[in-house]
Amino acid sequence: MSSRLQAYGIQSSYSMYNHSSLVANRKFLAEERRTYPHVGDKEVVGLDESVSKLMDTLSRDGQHAVVVVHGMGGIGKTTLGREVFKHSNIKDHFDDCAWTYVSQQPQQRRL
Repeated sequence: MSSRLQAYGIQSSYSMYNHSSLVANRKFLAEERRTYPHVGDKEVVGLDESVSKLMDTLSRDGQHAVVVVHGMGGIGKTTLGREVFKHSNIKDHFDDCAWTYVSQQPQQRRL
């Protein structure tokens, strides 16, 4: 691909930046993608059934559960998690709650 770009006189966007600006740009983009439980949509529509199922699974007495929410980007996984996380029934059920952000290239030390 690089040779074809050169053949047509197209400059790669990566070659327009030096290494330090690329690293800074990646860090900026990672920060932009970070999610927070207190920042969210005012009105969420269409997740009621999923929120209810997830809350039921997490709040069963005497059972511990690991729940995996997966799917392609943009379908509402983070929104679903945020809605469950901030729900009063969940806060009442657990002694402590924590929110963490896991990037596409997670670093165990930072988690």
